[in-house]
Amino acid sequence: MIPAAGQGTRLGLGVPKILLPIADGVTVWHLLHRRLRRWVDRIHVVLSPAGLEPFRRVAATGPREAGPQVSVSVQERPTGMGDAVFGAAPHWAGYDAILVVWGDQATLSEHTVAEVIRTHRRGLVPRITLPLVALAEPYVEYEYDAEAGVLLRVRQSREGDECRPGGLSDARGVWLSN
Repeated sequence: MIPAAGQGTRLGLGVPKILLPIADGVTVWHLLHRRLRRWVDRIHVVLSPAGLEPFRRVAATGPREAGPQVSVSVQERPTGMGDAVFGAAPHWAGYDAILVVWGDQATLSEHTVAEVIRTHRRGLVPRITLPLVALAEPYVEYEYDAEAGVLLRVRQSREGDECRPGGLSDARGVWLSN
């Protein structure tokens, strides 16, 4: 699952960061697809209403190699990444393992994906895997009960929540498998 329902406003894009061009017609989406395709059966992308058609156009220009099925859904209101993940539950609820990759992780390596998948498969119970890292001042905080293996709450400063110092935030290439 790739939550990518933002508008790229801080970058001045007007489209999700997943559509950011990297070089020679290659976007963040193309990089993520290349790095995930060998390891997953399906990729589900959560988009904003305005990002849906631009994503479909970019996805149609990608490599023609065989790969996982790609599906999309729309997060009607911009209520944050946690809501994008949980709002798309009908698309992932039937799977026994879910990997969440943020739509702006252009530097995500195939090696990292492989290690996360291997770690995830060693778990006793199939679960969702979220990329999280402890940050001194997170702008998004995932309140996680490690002992129970439960995600309790997602705090989002852009949505008016107060994030605690040292909280778990979304990662940029660092993973915590729950």
